[in-house]
Amino acid sequence: MADGTRRPSTKISSIVARCICFNEPDSASPSNETTMTKALEGNTTPTEKSHNQDGTGDQSVPKATDDAKPSTSSSQNEATSRSLPADDHNQKLVANEASQPEEQGATHPDQKGNSEVLALSTVHTGGSPDSHVDATVHRNMPADVTLTLKMFAQAIQSIGVELFRLANEWQDGTYARNYLYEKYPYPFELPRRVVSLPQDEAFSSRKIGAIAERAHIFIRSQMPFVARLDEPPHEMFADIGHDAFRAFFGNEKLFPMPRGIIDTERAYWKDDSAFAAQFLNGCNPTVIERVTSMQVVEKRLPEEMKALTDPEGRTITQLVSQNALFWADYWVLQAAALKAGAKIHETGSLVNPIRFEKADIDSPDMLKHFYAPFVAFYLKSNRQLGVLGIMLTRHKDKPNAIYTQETCRESPNTYLYAKMHVACADNQLHQFYSHLGRCHLIFESFGVAVRNVFKFGESEGQEHIVGKLLGPHFRDHIAINWLARNTLVAHGKDVIPFTDAGFALGAAGGLILLALMYDKWTLSDQAFPQQLRNRGFDPEKCDDVDYYYCKDGMMIWNALRAYVERAIKLWYNKADDSQLNEAISRDRVLQSWCAEMRDTARASVTSFPERFETWELLCDTVTTIMYSVSAEHSAVNTSQERYLSYVPNRPNALFKPVPLPSDADMNLHREILMIHRARGDDDDVGASMPLAFAMFQVQFAQLLTLRPERTLMQIEGEGIPRNAVAVLKRELEKAHYMIKSRNMRIEDEDPGMAPYEFLDPTNVAQSIEI
Repeated sequence: MADGTRRPSTKISSIVARCICFNEPDSASPSNETTMTKALEGNTTPTEKSHNQDGTGDQSVPKATDDAKPSTSSSQNEATSRSLPADDHNQKLVANEASQPEEQGATHPDQKGNSEVLALSTVHTGGSPDSHVDATVHRNMPADVTLTLKMFAQAIQSIGVELFRLANEWQDGTYARNYLYEKYPYPFELPRRVVSLPQDEAFSSRKIGAIAERAHIFIRSQMPFVARLDEPPHEMFADIGHDAFRAFFGNEKLFPMPRGIIDTERAYWKDDSAFAAQFLNGCNPTVIERVTSMQVVEKRLPEEMKALTDPEGRTITQLVSQNALFWADYWVLQAAALKAGAKIHETGSLVNPIRFEKADIDSPDMLKHFYAPFVAFYLKSNRQLGVLGIMLTRHKDKPNAIYTQETCRESPNTYLYAKMHVACADNQLHQFYSHLGRCHLIFESFGVAVRNVFKFGESEGQEHIVGKLLGPHFRDHIAINWLARNTLVAHGKDVIPFTDAGFALGAAGGLILLALMYDKWTLSDQAFPQQLRNRGFDPEKCDDVDYYYCKDGMMIWNALRAYVERAIKLWYNKADDSQLNEAISRDRVLQSWCAEMRDTARASVTSFPERFETWELLCDTVTTIMYSVSAEHSAVNTSQERYLSYVPNRPNALFKPVPLPSDADMNLHREILMIHRARGDDDDVGASMPLAFAMFQVQFAQLLTLRPERTLMQIEGEGIPRNAVAVLKRELEKAHYMIKSRNMRIEDEDPGMAPYEFLDPTNVAQSIEI
């Protein structure tokens, strides 16, 4: 965790790392302290290879050392043998049909699965994917706990299978340094990916051990939770107010309650102030917009919301004139969901079925209900936001209900549940675009190009300042993407549906959402100051609102931009800007980089500059890349344990629509805070997710907040002028102390509140390493 307060034993880490080292194929094969990193591709394989501009076939491979140089023919043959045509699954992925009726609700299974034997799949190199070793499970093991164990067992199996396949590739030199591009096998456009995990990109044994240690800490922390499952249902969570989601924090030493969300005395997450603050400083502070004109209001604000006023009586017009109106619009969720086959329920919610047949367990199909909401905020005198109103549905033939504290005066729990659905919607955009898309996947092709042009390119490229600047910022990036493609976003007939079942949009809807957003993405808009401007914020003047993501991010951006500029100017060593621009425009390495990035048969980032002719454009481009894979990713990733681990604060999926404000109020514990146990109890119809997926969300949030191995403060700057590195560290240190001082003030004002620490340079990873 970012605060670094926990110091768990490293015994598990060292044992796992030692085992992996022992497992090397042989001394002549690629170093396998890394092998476990294998994972990403799932059941798909290359469907399209990059071609040379002359159309002769496989793209030329960067130079490698003699003992690691791959055989071109071997690479081509292997890629051909691994390629798969579009199969039935890929067709189903984007099918616009649903087998469930819109009005279907959840049913309950009998107890048949409780005494079954749990099949724990083993890692294997051949034979059927269904080969297992059986392990007897406790006779009274609940079906949903069995499902949880099976999901994780299958994930381990899929990684193991890919581990052995990858080791064989490296053994014969295939893809050892073959940084080739390919498309994803979908009928829509996503960022390009690398064909196979090159040996040089694999995780170290130390990294694998750290991941294993993090997972082990979580398992240990959940022993008190698992012990509760043997208690009678009415007593299981009675001591914590029947709030099942608090039980995940039964071991405070290993897994403490998230600050600013809940503690033993307060439930911060229920308050409008905590809900609104997360749009500015939570794990997705990249959506909220500041409204700057009435023209924008007339064009985009829903008609039903134009008459809203804040508690002081300020109208929409007055709020705009005072620069005090903000909103978040999730229109893209409905577009993506409908394209992926979701249906519009009679209540106005979108519905997706969740199925468990891939887990081979008796459990019902259930309907995930979700929305594409519009939520408006107003700026208070204390620089914080209040909730102006929420519109969940997008009816075109009748008015849409507006949820406020006033309209829900008689139904406060319904209002709370409406906010939970907004958080659920924001979580879809966060995970599939802000995090997975705009950080992990989009910048994978950038990392491949950096390796091709600078690390393994011609000798002048290997010594180039741009390669020296960017190289450290792609450490472990390709490997973690590979791992994710084989687990979290894997697909195919043998895959346990973590993401497909656990997220409201499902895997298909999430990838379509990413494609819709990527279609509008440009590199110039990715620059952090421009991101802010595009959403109505002045990057240099946001002191009137507590937008720490903006303030801290700009300190890091300015430090990195000055660092890049100083390093480039010192390296070229020209007398004035005119001579510097001329040297840059004639730099063959830079123009080769532009060609690879823009080539539609290679990286295919057509918004990348056609060529560099000014030092300003070069510095802006390098800084944008550097910031995106360090600070931007840290902001949307390391914040997840705080905001996702208490599931009701930010659920991945929910299973009930929101009643109208005029309807009878919801029951807080029975309909909102009850985990669906899938155990056959007639009254077990909680609105929140099943236990298996609640536990997955909590562990996912905990695992992805692994402490970074190398932070921005630890940049070594090998091959970069020392003067530039020294200035960068001085500026980052200054930012660190300014952030620390502010956070101490926040904690002094309210010890229970959580300071914003995710862009403290001492917490920001240099690269997307997890």
